[in-house]
Amino acid sequence: MRGELRLQKLLMQAADGLWVAREDGQLVEANPSACELTGYTRAELLSLRIFDLDPDLDAAAAAEMWARADSEAPLYAEHRLRRKDGSCLPVELRLSRLDLGPERYLLAVARDVSARKLTEEALRESESKFRGVYENLVDVFYRTDLHGIIRMISPSVERYGYKVPDLLGRHAGQFSEALTEYDQLLRLVIEFGSIDDYELTLRRGDGTPVRASASARLLWGPDGKPCGMEGLLRDITERKQTEAALRDTVMVLNQEIAERRKAEAQLRESRTELRALSARLLSVAEEERRRISREIHDELGQMLSALTMDLSWLAQRLQGGPPAQSEKVEKMARLVDVMIESVQTIATNLRPSMLDDIGLSAAIEWLVRQFRERTKIQCRLDLEDEDMALDSERSTTVFRLIQEALTNVSRHAGATEVEVVLARSPTQVTIEIRDNGRGIRPAEVQSPTSLGLIGMRERVYRWGGRMDIEGAADKGTRLRIVIPLSITKEYSLG
Repeated sequence: MRGELRLQKLLMQAADGLWVAREDGQLVEANPSACELTGYTRAELLSLRIFDLDPDLDAAAAAEMWARADSEAPLYAEHRLRRKDGSCLPVELRLSRLDLGPERYLLAVARDVSARKLTEEALRESESKFRGVYENLVDVFYRTDLHGIIRMISPSVERYGYKVPDLLGRHAGQFSEALTEYDQLLRLVIEFGSIDDYELTLRRGDGTPVRASASARLLWGPDGKPCGMEGLLRDITERKQTEAALRDTVMVLNQEIAERRKAEAQLRESRTELRALSARLLSVAEEERRRISREIHDELGQMLSALTMDLSWLAQRLQGGPPAQSEKVEKMARLVDVMIESVQTIATNLRPSMLDDIGLSAAIEWLVRQFRERTKIQCRLDLEDEDMALDSERSTTVFRLIQEALTNVSRHAGATEVEVVLARSPTQVTIEIRDNGRGIRPAEVQSPTSLGLIGMRERVYRWGGRMDIEGAADKGTRLRIVIPLSITKEYSLG
């Protein structure tokens, strides 16, 4: 009786599910943990047989359990425990014989292993995934001890002409073209704990070299001491070939760039020389215009003036004579007057003397007035400074620019109105000319046949200035020129 009480106390306090069954399988006792595992009450459990709780247990299996419980140590096995709701719970079952007086009983101890099963399943799944990744690696996974002996290597090493069994237990040096590279890798890993992108040369099974990149980390033993290293080897031969080809390409490109820069520098130098030559030619041409204009005005003008005086003297002497002679002299005098006017016009067009005598502003006013009378185009002049004083060469440049712009308007614009604005600030001279003509087209602005515009640009560039021209169809053209006053000359011939 005392033994039964002690047994009952143990049953009630046990954390695992416990129940006691007779030889016929009828349950005679169960603890609260057994009730919790199965979902039955104690009374419901005691109305069941052990077969009702194990879907895989039949009479023959029960008889075998009894026999083993009689002859051997406690039996451990994994079983499925059928619960009251019909679900099955994986349990670890410990079966042993229990003698209470003349009666024999079977003591079953059940422990819930569902959490362990889930963990094991997760581990199996993880291992399966790892194995799948490991066996299908493109890179080579390796593990060595501190002596360089290969303890583990992935099947991807077969890409290099080796079999895994041929490398296991052998020194990594047989897989490396230069043993010193592997030793250096090991020293770096021991010193820093890990390393990435360490380049070394491997040797294929047929002896051909292959360039590889290694990553590695230090492994630690249970004693807290380094015991080896593991990492990945990646074939970078193709990458190295690509890098070499890229370096060659870059070298060729650099050479081409250097040659192009040299050609551009020569072109710039040539352009500078051409502009210097253009500036020089413009200056020489202007000086020649000045000289010819002065010679025409002085010499030819004086001769014609003398001829006028002689004709006047001759007319006085022929007074009272035959009328035909007087008429002839009068016609000759009128012809000489026309010649004098033509000479003055030619000399002025070559080089207006007023540009040198009375200044730029008066010369521009004369130019606009002549343009208005010659073309019958309304032309308005806006001079912000009536006494604008510039050096001789800049004055000539401004005069010629306005002269060429007005010539272009009369020849090409088809305008009825023109406005000329000339302004000066402490740093620059600004010319702006607007008309209401057909509007210049973009192609005409950059056309190599637009010689007038090209000549104007060269005059502007000589002083480091800027010329902008834009047109709108049937709305006219706007020309704006800026000439700095701080630059003496932009170009010169050495």
